[in-house]
Amino acid sequence: MTSAFRNFAHAAQARPSIDLWEKAARCALMAKSDLRSAAEMAKKALDLAPGRGDLHALLAEVYLEAQLNASAAAELERARQVGPQTMIAFGKLRRRLTKGST
Repeated sequence: MTSAFRNFAHAAQARPSIDLWEKAARCALMAKSDLRSAAEMAKKALDLAPGRGDLHALLAEVYLEAQLNASAAAELERARQVGPQTMIAFGKLRRRLTKGST
């Protein structure tokens, strides 16, 4: 998965797009090897599409994996505010966040 992350990150740097930044972030998250880079890639995707709740949920998931619960909760709130299309991801991540903070 690390090579996929590198490939998507390289492609996104050469030709920035929401999809490439998102794919790079998801690959880094799945590999759990470089969560800082995963967060940076998700933020770059959000810079291009701040109204996409799924990207806020992705960033929340990265923060949750990095045990940055306050940041994860803030991103989940942003995802919730964006709209109902993110409510499934919101519910799953909220349960993980609640479970992890006890």
